[in-house]
Amino acid sequence: MRILPRYVLFRFLSWFVLVLVVLALGITIAEMLLHLDDVTQDSEGVIGALRFLGLRVCSYYLPILIPIASFTAAYLALGTSARWLEITAAKAGGVSPIRLTTPILGAAVLLSGVTLLVNETLVLEAERAWRRHLDGGSSEESIEFRRGSFWYATGDFIYNVGDADPETRTLHDLRIFQTDPAGRLIRRIEAASAKVAGGDLELYDATELQFSPEHPRRPPQRSWKPAVTVDTDASTRPPLLHADPITLSLASLSEFIDNREAQGHDVARFVGLLHTRLTDPFSVFLLALLAIPFGLRVEQTRSLAIPALQGVALLLVFWSFRGGATLMGVAAAPWLVLFAFLGLGAWRYARVPS
Repeated sequence: MRILPRYVLFRFLSWFVLVLVVLALGITIAEMLLHLDDVTQDSEGVIGALRFLGLRVCSYYLPILIPIASFTAAYLALGTSARWLEITAAKAGGVSPIRLTTPILGAAVLLSGVTLLVNETLVLEAERAWRRHLDGGSSEESIEFRRGSFWYATGDFIYNVGDADPETRTLHDLRIFQTDPAGRLIRRIEAASAKVAGGDLELYDATELQFSPEHPRRPPQRSWKPAVTVDTDASTRPPLLHADPITLSLASLSEFIDNREAQGHDVARFVGLLHTRLTDPFSVFLLALLAIPFGLRVEQTRSLAIPALQGVALLLVFWSFRGGATLMGVAAAPWLVLFAFLGLGAWRYARVPS
């Protein structure tokens, strides 16, 4: 009877690919209609429009489309089989639903690993490229993460940023190093926060050190100002706003949190982000597990609609709890939500009639 579990597995994977493609196409069409002006006015023509839509879908929607495709595929693979009485025939032949559905869970585990890889490569790169696109930055402009903070160099200026909030256009823990044409340091400015405004950087609570390259042994001249405006090249502004930890890999984000915490800064938001991203791939397996009992229930209801609506309601509850756990900024919160729903899914799965 090995052919039956393989048949169910094939149906699950086929539905997964189909649903993922359909959802991505649907989102792409919707985004094209919502941003029709941006798409039609792109200077690169069709290639630029496709790039615009691809970045938008990959950065915003792909992380949630994969788990939804997993749930939908598991539900349809079993729901259609149950409606066509294939599940009933299998049970009559001595094959339990648990045996039929075990390959689906195994495939969902592998898809969770693939999702982690996709999130850490394709999604992150799309997020960075999308932010450059929004700010009008070129593909050559980039900000680098090194030793717990972000660095960017242009012209005679080197910028070191703790982190940035693109929505408020605020930079935190900013350091500016200015050099002369020979590359010697002539000025250093430190500020607790700064605003990106027009062509200037407005620094607050700033300490400035003036150096004399001709007299390297002379102590620098120190001055403090509650506010100071630094006139910089306009091309430097967009990359500075990219200093957002959301674009970091998991390893770099963990390093960033450790460094910021050691400096006495509040890292609750970043802790919540880190552990939400760590638990994201597991949602692919979790949603497949939650979908299986709903799909098998079609055998009793003879309707795909009723269990589907119940499944959607459960998904809404799950995403609501996950969103709340992220906002709490507590490391354990996303894991508690994950394990709570895993327990619910395992309990419902164990109660599947044989």
